[in-house]
Amino acid sequence: MALTSSSSVSVSGSPYWDMRYEYSEEVRASLGPGVYNRDPVVGYHLLNSSGIIQSLKLGLATKIGNKIRIGLSFESLYNNDLSYESGVNVLDQDDALASDTTMIHNINLSIDRLVRPSLGCIIGLRPNLELGLSIAPSSEMNFNTGGLVPIVNEKTQLPGFSFSDSSSSYTVSLPQELGLSIVAHLDNPTKTIMTGGINFIDWENHDTQMVKHSMIDTVDFKYQSTVGISFGVEHWILNKTPFRFGFFYSESPLGDEFEITNVSIGSGWVYNNISVDVAAIFGSVEYMYTDLFTPQGQDASTLERVNESNAVLKATLKYSF
Repeated sequence: MALTSSSSVSVSGSPYWDMRYEYSEEVRASLGPGVYNRDPVVGYHLLNSSGIIQSLKLGLATKIGNKIRIGLSFESLYNNDLSYESGVNVLDQDDALASDTTMIHNINLSIDRLVRPSLGCIIGLRPNLELGLSIAPSSEMNFNTGGLVPIVNEKTQLPGFSFSDSSSSYTVSLPQELGLSIVAHLDNPTKTIMTGGINFIDWENHDTQMVKHSMIDTVDFKYQSTVGISFGVEHWILNKTPFRFGFFYSESPLGDEFEITNVSIGSGWVYNNISVDVAAIFGSVEYMYTDLFTPQGQDASTLERVNESNAVLKATLKYSF
């Protein structure tokens, strides 16, 4: 939405944290010989979360001279039906289950609405080369729950959750972020745009959570600050349809084992004042963690390998006045 030839304002909405996750482990018994069904289903281990933390962003931008553009945004974060479920559904008692009776925790969550500002600047170095700078200050997101308490797993020293008999609240720090990017419009017969960037997140100074339930605790996750590197190419087919390819490598505040590289592809179309963009993002990570549902009579001393693969499809709709 243009205000003048040098100023503009925009409003956008998108998910900030998608917390929807469903896990159901079918547990079977191991019966002796002479039994017709030697491995009947005796229950399920369940771990589900639902809801989305939504983002509503207001952006203001203006142009200074012929080479500098400055933008300021205010991002409002709010929740949408957050909940967490974990437990055991027992059909028939068996030592393979983590409990001899059905026991499922259902916890509702919410966050206090917060507004996070950010500032960006684009500098034209040459007619076909631009440098971008961005900064977002740290903010505190406050969670209110019916008894879900963040902890540090003693065996892995990784984040986890436990349950409290009373309502609880805790803060999650959104650390300061600094970004540097560059955009090059290549002098080709076919329109081609190359982008690259580096992003620094100050996790090291925002790695504690204040937890309030029956008492007040401070949980220290010992995060490390991270650097992310991205690279992308947008190539226009027949100068009409863009094809985009990129990758993003990111360190993890949890350590080297959790570093991840995502690969993305995408395209877009323009119809008069409406533009549509679609993108698919793929990535995976492997790490060791304790068994979330330890069978009765066993302990969680043995670590198991966890392989997480993700595929995300995104679509963006934009209307220009």
